[in-house]
Amino acid sequence: MAQVSTDYFYAQSAESDPGREFSQQEISLDLQVPFHISVDKETRKGYVLSGGFQFLLTRFSFAENDLDDVSLIKYKVPLSATLLTGEKLLITAQVTPGIHSEKGSADFDDYRTEGHLLTKYTQSPNLQWVLGVGYGDSFGDPSAFPIFGGIWQATDHLNLHLVFPKVEATYAVSDAFNINATAIPAGGQWYWNLDNEGVEESVDVEFIGGRVGLGMEWRVFEKWWIGLSGGMQTGQEATLSREEDPSQNKELVIENAWYAQIGIRLH
Repeated sequence: MAQVSTDYFYAQSAESDPGREFSQQEISLDLQVPFHISVDKETRKGYVLSGGFQFLLTRFSFAENDLDDVSLIKYKVPLSATLLTGEKLLITAQVTPGIHSEKGSADFDDYRTEGHLLTKYTQSPNLQWVLGVGYGDSFGDPSAFPIFGGIWQATDHLNLHLVFPKVEATYAVSDAFNINATAIPAGGQWYWNLDNEGVEESVDVEFIGGRVGLGMEWRVFEKWWIGLSGGMQTGQEATLSREEDPSQNKELVIENAWYAQIGIRLH
């Protein structure tokens, strides 16, 4: 079945600290569709091929007087293959080509490839183990990172998704309402074409941070859900690297920020 989600995110500095204040807005769309399924119902052996589309528009406003507000964009096409070897083990490989650039100025120089390879082992109906490796910009500069942990259905109501780099606890109050707590990385990397006194120059923008928050979801119609969440975005740093003049590079340590997010999901 297809999965669809769209979100609006806003963050604002928690305290007034001249030179370290900032705000951030995001609009996202994520579509995932299995387009070929070949699985034996009895042995649970086979494979699933999936594809999708992801869009993310991010707008940063920095307190630095010589930095303009910047709108950055990502277009990504995740392609994945999942191999089921039976009831216990599955292996998933995903490749995600995409463009990470300034809004309105995307070209092939902004191309990126991300992805992951992971295994999931079902020890019991209530416990799964996950191990793998990912590559992407979740921590700022694109790099490889480990994926490991467990997914535990602790009770009929409580699910613990303790898989680095995302940690989430969800408590189902009812079939149509749940509350959750999450901790995730919030980094990213883009190319920005900066207009410097009439001269356009390419700037590599890296953002590092993490989000910790609480949220809730309501089912409003069949498989459609509305989610609300809020919390703190912390550990924030932005690095702006200018290719033409490295002496003008900037490293900004940014004040912690409160955030709020609203979204609609089909799952």
